[in-house]
Amino acid sequence: MTDNEIIRHIDDGVYFYLDFFADAKHMEQIDTGFYRYTRPRPGEQGISFVYDVRLEDLPREQQVV
Repeated sequence: MTDNEIIRHIDDGVYFYLDFFADAKHMEQIDTGFYRYTRPRPGEQGISFVYDVRLEDLPREQQVV
């Protein structure tokens, strides 16, 4: 297995658990098109996660080269 394949499996596992966490009734998930985040619903307390960052999807002028 290559390093990239290992990293992809790890990422897939993280995304699965963070999506699962977002299914809790006091949490919500937002996908901006460039990244996803999970946060507590308004009026609830909890932790926020930013993940699945897709820098390659940013418009070319916003990508730092």
